[in-house]
Amino acid sequence: MIFTWLPWYVSFASLWLVVWAGLLGGARMVRLPITGQRWTFGSCSLALAIAMMPVGHFPLARVVAGFGFVPSIPLLALLADTVLRGVRGKGWLTPLDHKLAWLWGALAGLTLYPSALGLGRFDAYSLGWGFTALGVVIATLAVWLIWRGCRFGIVLMLATAAWQGGLLESANYWDYLVDPVYCATAVIALAGTLVRGRRATAI
Repeated sequence: MIFTWLPWYVSFASLWLVVWAGLLGGARMVRLPITGQRWTFGSCSLALAIAMMPVGHFPLARVVAGFGFVPSIPLLALLADTVLRGVRGKGWLTPLDHKLAWLWGALAGLTLYPSALGLGRFDAYSLGWGFTALGVVIATLAVWLIWRGCRFGIVLMLATAAWQGGLLESANYWDYLVDPVYCATAVIALAGTLVRGRRATAI
């Protein structure tokens, strides 16, 4: 880990993004006007205040991190893209990138978590310690996606860089690539897409 203080600040930034994206999403659901500098500043400030809200002797962000919820880099990228779309009307990730992000979250999570829970003879989580074949696979995939013009490849590269810099409160590479919330959301998103596709075919 290069800077031991970075994970502490990242935990604040993570919850800040989660809350901010939630505020923007909630405002869209109830059709509130969410454009303009005042709205952007107000929602940003409210999200930051919630992340720093004291709970006992610790800020809420540190309490949440203490329970083990630290978003992976792809989830943070999706949250940041949601915020950009909310305040600017246009995000950085394309629709294809979103599909790839959900597909990655589901495949990576369903590969990792069952084996980590003891299903099967091999624990995939062990591949996240140090330099292993996992790093080669991710690097190859990232380069191929970037070559194909997919920005999700850059997200995977950022996850690798974050792991090398010890940006999160984990030394395991997997935790930079996927997390339980990301996996569950990805599975739900893909299931919803599949259901909508079947309905459209039926019509």
